[in-house]
Amino acid sequence: MKIKKHPLIWGGAVIVLAYVLSRAMVVNWPNDFWAWRKEVVLLSGVIMLAAMSVAGVLALRTPWLEQQLGGLDRTYRLHKYLGITAGVMLAVHWLTELSPGTLIDWGWLAPRVKGPKGPQATDLLSTLKGPAKDFGEWAAWAMLALVPLALWKAPYKPWRLVHKAMAVILAMGVFHGLVLLPRNHWLTPVGALMLVIVVAGAVAAVWSLTGRIGRQRQSAGVISAIDRPAPGTLQLTCRLDHDWAGHVAGQFAFLTLDAGEGAHPFTIASADHGDGEIRFVIKALGDYTRKLAQKVQVGQKVRVEGPYGAFHLPEADGHRQVWVAGGVGVTPFMAWLDALAARGEKRTDVDFCYCVPNRRDAVALDELQRNAERVGVRVHVFASKEGERLGVQHPVFSERDQVRPRVWFCGPARLGDALKTGLMQKGFSADSFHHEAFDFR
Repeated sequence: MKIKKHPLIWGGAVIVLAYVLSRAMVVNWPNDFWAWRKEVVLLSGVIMLAAMSVAGVLALRTPWLEQQLGGLDRTYRLHKYLGITAGVMLAVHWLTELSPGTLIDWGWLAPRVKGPKGPQATDLLSTLKGPAKDFGEWAAWAMLALVPLALWKAPYKPWRLVHKAMAVILAMGVFHGLVLLPRNHWLTPVGALMLVIVVAGAVAAVWSLTGRIGRQRQSAGVISAIDRPAPGTLQLTCRLDHDWAGHVAGQFAFLTLDAGEGAHPFTIASADHGDGEIRFVIKALGDYTRKLAQKVQVGQKVRVEGPYGAFHLPEADGHRQVWVAGGVGVTPFMAWLDALAARGEKRTDVDFCYCVPNRRDAVALDELQRNAERVGVRVHVFASKEGERLGVQHPVFSERDQVRPRVWFCGPARLGDALKTGLMQKGFSADSFHHEAFDFR
């Protein structure tokens, strides 16, 4: 197991271990229900707050974190799992907090005998405990309502607004945790680490709420051409201002055509030719993209944020390569072939498999075949509704000289999962299958 491949598992294990060790430094080992309840409430709260804070930091789209995690697609996938983790820990935290009343009502637990109250503390943290409890309860209710909405495949605009609201919940959770966690907790190593994490999470929440995410990587431009390379598909050519830093073939960017709608991620379907011109191929898959063809026009102003992603053109290293595209997942391969053709580089070690429902659904097939022919790439089109399906028994995946090819995939997750599973059953290693996890929801 590699840490880079399983950061959530490793991070969670480290937090739990560090918490147990640090608590052992300041409290005795729990010996009854009430002591255990307190520790479970605290541990679940720590994990929840850490998960929310790290998820908030990941949402900042910083280049360094993107590089460390293997691309923004994988960064956002980890962000999603952290959100789920926070939701689960919220349930544990809250149910454990509320459990004594139910257990007492059922006769399974005797009421706790409380000792006499000591003098009432009057310092700032003590006076903030009441508001912190209220903030925590409000945040809990809001999060219980919003987590299912965030995971639901809702239209993009309400989904985006839900995620914006998560920044408010994060700020409330940080306040709740800072005030209510035992003071001796902050004096331990894990307490110091948690302080750094939650402060970073609070900063991320402010950054999100003030609209600063990605602002320094934005470029303005205009739509210079509109084409329809296949049924239900729109191709936009955009000419950007001089502040566009360029991109690597295979990367994507966030495209804003309407400030009210916000930015949507699309793969850049062209290579960087140094002239500030980029292309997007957009499939009518959702409410927004289905209406796009009637709204856009040449000369319309656009804003592009990026580039992002690490699905780069692989180097020729002596191994055979199989590139597999499913539907509009062809766009990074369009950029790869465009880049190779511009450089005049031959790649006779590559088979490109393009999977579509019907041949007429293939995007810019003439251009693809023309560029592929120029660089020596072999193109295979598979139209599933015409009886042509790509399977792992196809000759492109066969061994040659006892060496299996390496596979690059971009397309629907279901197709990618089936292909990867079949190839691994055939003896391929997981490391030989590379894919773009281009699903941010």
